Amino acid sequence: MNTKMKLMALFAASIMSSQTLASYSNLTLKYEVIKEAEHFADIPIRVNDTYLRTDYQLKNEKLTEMTVKWKGQYVIKHNEQRAYLLDYKVTHKRAEKAFKAMAAKVPNITAEKIFEMSIDPINDESEFIRYEKVGNNKLVGKHDGDAEHEVQYLKLPNKYINRKQYDWLMARAEEDRKFGQGFVAILDQPLTEMMCRLNYQHAVFPVYLKTYHYEINLKSVDPSFNDESELRIEQGIIHSDITHSSIQFLKSLSQHSSQ
Repeated sequence: MNTKMKLMALFAASIMSSQTLASYSNLTLKYEVIKEAEHFADIPIRVNDTYLRTDYQLKNEKLTEMTVKWKGQYVIKHNEQRAYLLDYKVTHKRAEKAFKAMAAKVPNITAEKIFEMSIDPINDESEFIRYEKVGNNKLVGKHDGDAEHEVQYLKLPNKYINRKQYDWLMARAEEDRKFGQGFVAILDQPLTEMMCRLNYQHAVFPVYLKTYHYEINLKSVDPSFNDESELRIEQGIIHSDITHSSIQFLKSLSQHSSQ
């Protein structure tokens, strides 16, 4: 009897620990995009400690942007059965070299600090949006004084997410910038990027976003365990590494602009 009770206790402990893991290191957020008063796309975002995958399911097309920690970023065109990779090792090496060169010119600053400054939206004047409270649970984002979009939010904790989950999600969204900053351009910016930028000014959880072009509604948040087999690139999709060709393209643009 004692042996059985010990086994049951161990089993219960393993269940509780797996539930804790699912609650704080796994989230699936589902959004709906409305454009011109009609359904335009469904956007599920699935996040764990390794993957951050955003799928854009349009009427006749599916696109994916996905980062894999220490591997890099993939953009997947499902209709073409192709996945395009930006390799983290290559892009990180170039970025680290550039950040170290900048740090060498400024006393008492590290390359990591320069990276943190580079992703802080207040240091990007061309893209910076200032969020102002205009009512209960409502913000207006303004760029150069002009209203760019409206955000409705919930304070933390709320029915969707608790503070620990939110902090983890924001940490993963910020960390995600290290592994790739390209996106499929269905929206003005990835939703996790928008949430991360908003978090610099207001630690709130957005549930509705309205811009000139579309409206985005949060439909659900699920803390259940994300099986990595469902996050990986599907079988049959051809992988193409475009890292070096992308770097060469950017170099040619830079050389052209300097002439």
